[in-house]
Amino acid sequence: MTSPLHDQPLLPHLVIRSLDAHDDAPCMHLAGRVATYAEIRRRTSQLLQAQRARDVTRGSRLAVLSKNRPEVLTNLTASLVNGCVLTPLHPMGSLADHGYAIGDAEIDCLVFDAANFTERARDLMPVLGALATWGYDWAWGPPREGEAIDVGAILRVAPGLLAGDRSPAGSVECVVSDAERSHYALTAAGGRVSIEERPAGEPDARVTGSERDWVTAFSPGGGLEHLEVSGSRPLAQELLGALGLGSASRESAAA
Repeated sequence: MTSPLHDQPLLPHLVIRSLDAHDDAPCMHLAGRVATYAEIRRRTSQLLQAQRARDVTRGSRLAVLSKNRPEVLTNLTASLVNGCVLTPLHPMGSLADHGYAIGDAEIDCLVFDAANFTERARDLMPVLGALATWGYDWAWGPPREGEAIDVGAILRVAPGLLAGDRSPAGSVECVVSDAERSHYALTAAGGRVSIEERPAGEPDARVTGSERDWVTAFSPGGGLEHLEVSGSRPLAQELLGALGLGSASRESAAA
């Protein structure tokens, strides 16, 4: 017979309690600044939402390929809370090493450092198959009251999704127009795509909406009609469509 009094807390419970216990206290010393527990808790929540938006849930098997950066820790924490199995890949490993580890661990989803490992992730596609990073059907759930939504977490995977022959040419600025206004400049040229968190200057297209507008647009049946678009609408649809925006509506139209 068990009771909550005698249940042993698991590691995710200890992590959550620690993050909840301290708000403004220093948690991580980063290059030139200190991240508080509240900031790490918020980033963990955002990464957890990004995982679930790609159908990564309890029991999913993730591999992580990244250099030593803060996101590795927050992704680890989010994966623990989400109940996932996490397999780290050594950043200096060969393609054969990574392919063997992914196959042996039966990985469902690869999380990678897009600034350094986009080409390696693309090389691993034959091993990964049709997995979460490419071609997922989005599965947004309505956010809870007061819950932060990280639209940028979705936009930041664009370089991996649009690399190579699938890449159009042009620039799109994505604007999240809430209290803390955020700008993401997507630039596609010569088969390569980059993203920077800054205003785009004079982009070919600009797409603007609140966090909730963006969530609605990325939800099944959503699309650009939920956002304000200026400039080249076809370019905005082509770039953002690769991230799943409007995929359900496009499939319905094609049928």
